[in-house]
Amino acid sequence: MSKKNKKPQSISSVPLPWWRKAWAILTLIPLGAIVGIATLAYNFKTSDADELRTLVYQPLYADLVKVENSITAIDIQQLPPDKALKELIKTGAIERIPVTLKGRLVKVFQESTATHMAALAVHEIVVREMSSRIMEIRAEEADRAWLQKTSNALREMSKSMSKKGISDIVTLAKGVTHDSRSQTIDMRDPNNPVISGPGGPFFVIRDWLGYPESIKTIENLWQKNDYLYFNARHDESWYYRLTREDLNRINSTLELFLKPVYEILKQNPDFKILLTDRLSLLSEISAIKDALTDRVRDPKQLRDLFSR
Repeated sequence: MSKKNKKPQSISSVPLPWWRKAWAILTLIPLGAIVGIATLAYNFKTSDADELRTLVYQPLYADLVKVENSITAIDIQQLPPDKALKELIKTGAIERIPVTLKGRLVKVFQESTATHMAALAVHEIVVREMSSRIMEIRAEEADRAWLQKTSNALREMSKSMSKKGISDIVTLAKGVTHDSRSQTIDMRDPNNPVISGPGGPFFVIRDWLGYPESIKTIENLWQKNDYLYFNARHDESWYYRLTREDLNRINSTLELFLKPVYEILKQNPDFKILLTDRLSLLSEISAIKDALTDRVRDPKQLRDLFSR
């Protein structure tokens, strides 16, 4: 049998590389149209770009950094800032932001406010429960006596450390990596400041979220001449603070003393929000910060023409 001769493959059937196809299509477009498109693209990217950068994206980024710090620290003193967002909504400039990014921004600021409100609710539970438990094991008179005794001891210790030269003990601060109240300093003699009262760490909401592991951090910071505070807003009130002598008197540890309050918090929906939603919120804030950084660098991007 004779073999059939195969016909050579037609040149027209050989696939062209992508760049050849693109070039072939491009050659069909008039040069004037190409120049026009390029001009329109350039005008779009440069028109009002600086205004968009300085009046929209940079203020939003600055506020978002503050929001991130507030949520990270669980700051209950003030609401997470949203001044820039409110101003953009008021003026209508919010519509200049691509719709997807705008939606994410609005949502993250709303969730930050919700997280702050959850923290306030948790704080209210903490101060009520802790003040109740503290009043069961100590009285105001006992607190006053401990404060007087400890203040005298701190004064004597401070004086003995500053017999020569000028002391810089005022520059020392314990617990600098944690929320703490500094010791009281008597500055009547500026050249010889004297410690005149105790300070100590605060047991903050972050510590409740990290219980019982957070106890180790507190134990390292809480000295025998310190208070442990449970309400930063009213740290002078005797029923919001605890001493090591208090726990020794009832033969308890800090972990055991706090456990009943932690068990109450575990069942609270606001506490659960801080345990779970807060972490995902911080992740989203970080991602949006990256998106805003990109926008500060390049405020108007060509893809925006197709995303509205």
